[in-house]
Amino acid sequence: MKIKVVQYCFPLMALLPFAANALPFHVGEKLTYSCKWSVFTAGHLVTQVNPPANNGTSLDYQFSAEAISSKAVSVFYPISYRIQSFWTSLQAASTRFEMHGHESDFTKDQIETMNYPLNQGSYYQKVRKSGENQKDEIKNTVTKLVGPSQDVLSVLYYVRTLNLPTDPKTEKKFNSVFEGNTWTSTLKYQGPDEITVQGKKYHAGIYAMSNLSSTGEKNDNTSVWISTDSSHLILHVESEVQVGKVKLNLIQIE
Repeated sequence: MKIKVVQYCFPLMALLPFAANALPFHVGEKLTYSCKWSVFTAGHLVTQVNPPANNGTSLDYQFSAEAISSKAVSVFYPISYRIQSFWTSLQAASTRFEMHGHESDFTKDQIETMNYPLNQGSYYQKVRKSGENQKDEIKNTVTKLVGPSQDVLSVLYYVRTLNLPTDPKTEKKFNSVFEGNTWTSTLKYQGPDEITVQGKKYHAGIYAMSNLSSTGEKNDNTSVWISTDSSHLILHVESEVQVGKVKLNLIQIE
């Protein structure tokens, strides 16, 4: 069975500009997550906040991540990706996303850009399979954006900036882009919980996350645990798949 760690661990998951001192994350923050399928550790995801660059009009951040399959999974389905997200606090949105690496018997390069004055995005993907006489599969598309949007990495930080509802009747919506498609994501409060990370107990809110794409594709099988303190850490994510669940657990904070 092909376990697509990146696909299931990432997708999780009106917007005002944010002052740097109001953001719940900081430069140098490093978070390590384990990704489990059933009782098996499928891999690890390490995310980091890199120094912002002041361009004169906004304060930009670069988020980076590494997604690597565990030794056991790598025997039959190795995964290794390097990911970057360029995020502007002026619009609280991603402006560029890149993912490079390999999965199983192919390498993959993805680049997604977002132009908000034009509300237009571009998506490029190249897949190269191993073996002789294999042709590269290349995809180039243009996306019509509906406003400031997140990519699959920046969404992990963006949801931490939201004033999340604590009433099941209240929803919070935001826009995302993934592989050339636009998505509308909705968070609904489900109730409180407690999660322990590195011996520290965090109070958390549980949020059901549903996603609807511009092409009509729907995904409403993800739940997110977000801490109620000022850091609003994403502590735990669960997503149902065809067989069992994929779980993303925060295991280390630096």
